[in-house]
Amino acid sequence: MRLFGLVDGAINKYDRPFFMGGIFTRRFHNEFPILSRGASFQNFTQDSAIDPTIRSEFEDGTILTRARFTRMRKAINCGYIFLTAADKTYLENLQTSIKIGANTFYYVYPPDSTEYIVMLTSPMKFQIEPRDFNYWNVNLNMVEA
Repeated sequence: MRLFGLVDGAINKYDRPFFMGGIFTRRFHNEFPILSRGASFQNFTQDSAIDPTIRSEFEDGTILTRARFTRMRKAINCGYIFLTAADKTYLENLQTSIKIGANTFYYVYPPDSTEYIVMLTSPMKFQIEPRDFNYWNVNLNMVEA
């Protein structure tokens, strides 16, 4: 777990205090654990979380559109294969500490090493590896916070 914002003293637009229990404090985020294997790019997808368009139809057939939000959030779906039992435990502990989708965590997006603050949209799906029963596969569905 680390302090919300940058450590080197630089200004970060997300580094804002929030009110908690009579004091102002900083938010803490969990970090995605370092696993023995990298993400499997076989089922890796990134797209927009929702369609942010508001559409209004008029009697003459014209359609007026505008954006609902000013920021487009990304949805990331990925999988990890051949994870050890220790890796599975790390992911289960992360899922427990963030209470599935209630809290956020840092995730480094593997294709370009960009760090995002994300939350899970559904529980992690663990499956035993059919080719070797000593390993696990996991699928994660996340959305940018």
